[in-house]
Amino acid sequence: MNPTKTENTIVFQHNHLIRTQMKMGQTEARVFVEALRCIHQSNDELPPIRIHIDAILHGERGGSAYANLKQACRDLFDKELNLEPVEGSNKKGSFILTRIVSDISLDTGTGYVTGNFAPLIKPYLLQLTKAGNFTSADIETLLTLKTPNAQRFYWLLKSYQYGKHEYAPTLESLKYILFNDEFIYPVFADFKRYVLEPIMKEFTSKEVGFMVAWNPIKTGRKVTGIHFEIPRADILVPRQLSLGLNPEIKPPIDMVVSASKDSPSMDKAATILNSLRKKWSFASWQLMIMKDAIGADDVKYTKLRDTMSAVNADWDKLDNPPAVLWARLKKEFTQVKKACDAYEKA
Repeated sequence: MNPTKTENTIVFQHNHLIRTQMKMGQTEARVFVEALRCIHQSNDELPPIRIHIDAILHGERGGSAYANLKQACRDLFDKELNLEPVEGSNKKGSFILTRIVSDISLDTGTGYVTGNFAPLIKPYLLQLTKAGNFTSADIETLLTLKTPNAQRFYWLLKSYQYGKHEYAPTLESLKYILFNDEFIYPVFADFKRYVLEPIMKEFTSKEVGFMVAWNPIKTGRKVTGIHFEIPRADILVPRQLSLGLNPEIKPPIDMVVSASKDSPSMDKAATILNSLRKKWSFASWQLMIMKDAIGADDVKYTKLRDTMSAVNADWDKLDNPPAVLWARLKKEFTQVKKACDAYEKA
C-alpha cells in the first residue's frame, strides 16, 4: 500500500496555522501539501511523512530539480511558527513556538521524501473536523497554482469563506503574513503587479474558479489595505462540481425550505434551516444532513435551537462561528456525525 495514501483528495489546516505569518515558496508549498495528504482526520496520531518525489517534481529530473527540492525541504524544516494556542490557555498574548516538521529527509536512491511532523503541530492538523475552526482545500486545486505565494494566499482567503465572506487586512499585515516582511514592495503598484494580479488571475481561472474580488483601501491618496470579497463555499465552477463529496465543493441543491401549513413542527424546522442557510452560511449538503437529522421531532428541534443560541452568544469571541456550530452539532446529533464520518471515509 502506498504510504502517502493517495486516496486523500482533500487536506485540512486549523485556521490559526493558516493565518500565522509564514512565507512559503512554490516547491516548498507542494511538499507541504503532499505531506498533508498523508493525514486522515479520523486518525489518533499524525502519520509519518512519505512522499514520492514524482508527486512534487512531476517528472522533472537533473541536478537543478533535486537542488530545488533539497532547498524546499530545508526551508520547510527551518520554518519556525508562532501560533495562537488551540488547547489550554487562550488568554491574549499566549503563543506556541514550534515547527511544521521535526525531521525531513530526501533519498534520491529510493525517490522518496520522508520525515515526521513536529509533535506540537498535531492540534493544527489532526481531527479538525471534530474540533472546528478549520479550512479544507482540494489538493488538485492547490497543485494547479503556480504563482509564488499563491497557495498560501489561497488558504488564507478560504479561511474567511464562511461567516462574512470578506477579509480586509492592512497592506503591512498582509505582506507580513505572506512574506514575513511588512516592508517588502513599499510601492503598492509593485505589490499589485508582481503579487496580487498574477495570483488573482490564477484564482479566477477556469481551472481554479475561486472568484475573489478585491478593492484597495485608501488613507488619503495612499493604499493602506485591501478589501477582499470571498465567494460563498457553495458558489462553484463546473470542475469543482465534478469532484463530489467535500464540505466546500458539494454540488449546490435548492435548499430553501418551505413551511408546511399542516405541520407546526415542520414549519419551525423550515425557519431554523433557513436561518442556518442565511445567517450561518451552511452549504446545501449541510442543510440536507440537518433536515434529515431533526425531521419533525420537537425534541431535536429544541436541541438544534439551543445549540445555535449558545454559539451565537459567543459570536464576537469566535474566529469562525459557523465552523464551531457545525462541530457542536456533530457532537449533539449522532446522525450528523455518522453522515460526516461517511464523508471522511469516502
